[in-house]
Amino acid sequence: MRVLLVCNATKQAANEAMQVVSGWLAEQQIEFDRIISERLVINDPMLAEWMERVDQYDLVVSFGGDGTILRVTRMIGDSDVPLLAFNFGGRGFLASAQVDHLLEALSCAIAGKAVYSQRGQIRVEISYSDGSTRSFRALNEVVVSRLDTGRIVCLELCINDQRLHEIRGDGLLVSSTTGSTAYALSAGGPLVHPSYRGMVVVPISEHSLKSWSIVTGVEDVVTIRPSVDNAQQLVVFLDGEQFGSRTVVDDVAAGNVGVATTVDSADAEATDNQNDLQSDKTAQANIVKVTVRSSNARLRLGHFDQPDFYQQIAAAFFGGADA
Repeated sequence: MRVLLVCNATKQAANEAMQVVSGWLAEQQIEFDRIISERLVINDPMLAEWMERVDQYDLVVSFGGDGTILRVTRMIGDSDVPLLAFNFGGRGFLASAQVDHLLEALSCAIAGKAVYSQRGQIRVEISYSDGSTRSFRALNEVVVSRLDTGRIVCLELCINDQRLHEIRGDGLLVSSTTGSTAYALSAGGPLVHPSYRGMVVVPISEHSLKSWSIVTGVEDVVTIRPSVDNAQQLVVFLDGEQFGSRTVVDDVAAGNVGVATTVDSADAEATDNQNDLQSDKTAQANIVKVTVRSSNARLRLGHFDQPDFYQQIAAAFFGGADA
């Protein structure tokens, strides 16, 4: 058994809990390593390193809030390594075990007695004006919005190549069902049971008296483009991390160039296209399209007790089961 501990270094209680767990693992003669979640952001070279190494572990344990879980999920990537998450954040809807049962839950997971839920993700492809693309997965959501100009953004929404609507507002959000309890809910979207594999499409502060959101089919593909009549520079947020216009210089600094784009017919999870090396290093490429679909990848989220989704939302959003 080999365990990887991931901690949000900004939270003192999370650090203290990780120290307790480290001591217990050492007493049990269980091999473990420790890293901080702040190094698992998209453009940090350490993320790629740990994505290569994570399948050497039998279990990942996170100490932090839901943001820490989002970063750890990105690191876990295509591997089947399970995650046991302890909440030291706010609402902590994704957390899989209570801090009060720290060692009990860990012992259960190590003994192979934990219950695992399968959390769906979405696959996001960002297309740029120079013909390059970048592809990532997100556990919660992708948000397409304006740069910090203070202006509204005009976006064309298509599902399965059928143009549905031009959105004028602060942006557009596409979430997994896991993310339906996060930003999508705050933007007015529905709560969706995490076992469903479709997506939720929600406009953000649309300049309209109509309020709407869409729950897509499992195989549906959502496409978002800047409006032809009112084109603007776009910014994309993946699980809260920002992408905007890009340059080759940015990619060199992030260690992303020189990696060929790969295509897997089951679930293409690509990095930067090798053709970027031929681009003008000072040229800027703007986002011209964002394509979103359900990913085949599933996060194995361990639980000390199997949670009931409706019991969770009753407690988290409606003031308790008896409210």
